[in-house]
Amino acid sequence: MLGMLILAIFLASLPWPWYGVFSLGSFTARPSIIAAVPVILFFLWKTRFNLKPVNVKLSLILIFIYFVWILPLIYNRYPHWPAAKLVSLLVYTIIAYFSARLYLLLTLEREWPKYWPVISVLFLVSCGLSYYFAFGTLIPNTNISTSSGFIHSTLYGSEFFSDPEAAKGIRHTMAIVPTLLLAMLVHNKRYTPKLGIVIFLGAVYLVLFSFSRSAWLVAFLIIILIMRSSFKNFSKNIGMIYVSIMLATVALPVLAMLFPQQFSWVWGILEDRLADDKSAEGRLWMMGQIISGSSFSEYLFGYNRVTQGSPHNMIFDALLQSGLLGAVGAIVIAVYAIRVYFAGLIKGNHEAVLAAAFAAPALVRIFTAGSGMLHIADIMGLCIAANLGWYSVRKDKNVMA
Repeated sequence: MLGMLILAIFLASLPWPWYGVFSLGSFTARPSIIAAVPVILFFLWKTRFNLKPVNVKLSLILIFIYFVWILPLIYNRYPHWPAAKLVSLLVYTIIAYFSARLYLLLTLEREWPKYWPVISVLFLVSCGLSYYFAFGTLIPNTNISTSSGFIHSTLYGSEFFSDPEAAKGIRHTMAIVPTLLLAMLVHNKRYTPKLGIVIFLGAVYLVLFSFSRSAWLVAFLIIILIMRSSFKNFSKNIGMIYVSIMLATVALPVLAMLFPQQFSWVWGILEDRLADDKSAEGRLWMMGQIISGSSFSEYLFGYNRVTQGSPHNMIFDALLQSGLLGAVGAIVIAVYAIRVYFAGLIKGNHEAVLAAAFAAPALVRIFTAGSGMLHIADIMGLCIAANLGWYSVRKDKNVMA
């Protein structure tokens, strides 16, 4: 019971990266950081400080990558990633690792099917409340006809997001959190088949409302996995597949006839958002400048320039930070996420699909995150994917016993 409560509070804290509980100098304590303390302590107490399984080889590789990234703080006066960002990344990784392990550990408990519906509802409600208090509304303004106008007037119109540049990264971080809930719903679908559909639709609505194309892509990748899994077991899921296709076929025309203005607005503004390629062009231009404009020493040791932009791509940001060796470290992480996702897409078995769903947020954010930095939800999903196999074996043994 205590572990379920601690996990529920932690998950409910993830959608609030914009809210500062208290400040200490330049450090601002976010709800997720505070909620992570009992998560770590409870996990260590529950396991009697036994961290097995630990992949020593993988751990050493990650430590080496991090060392390569922090090394420029010593020899570069103007490193691309300042110490504060690298410390935050380390803290986020530690929190994500222990929260992922606690989540998987609790799914082995006999009481988990009873508590998961409550946890999932609390998670969704917290996401909705965070959106409401941050953006000031959960209902789109249909008088706005462009996606940029919607973002700047609806999403950045509140007092918390008065600075659009500062708000942009926070909005994307908030938008990714409901996609972690989507992956968890796939993982626990047999416990809440009907309620899970409602929560899934609620999470998808929040993802769409955020107007974060990164979050849209994550949700799309997860839905593709669900479809892949359903067609893998076509004989078992033929009824569900048939009903889903019929509902989608009937629902869209019905909605278009009942709400023609709203339907036309949704279609138009989504199309406008997908067609807006200014940010993509800017990032590609930045990558081109890095490739063509970097000196030999910068390829070796990273940038040491007063003014630096960000291509919003971990591989290129790591290149700016630590040169080619830093970029290789980011490529290792990216390749792992890609392998996990496509293993689920190609194999289609239950465990591979689950791992792929949890890896999807990190897979997308590696190539789109501001300054190339992942946040807690992205890393937590990747840690769950990495440890899922071991816990699945333990779960199967418990069932057989």
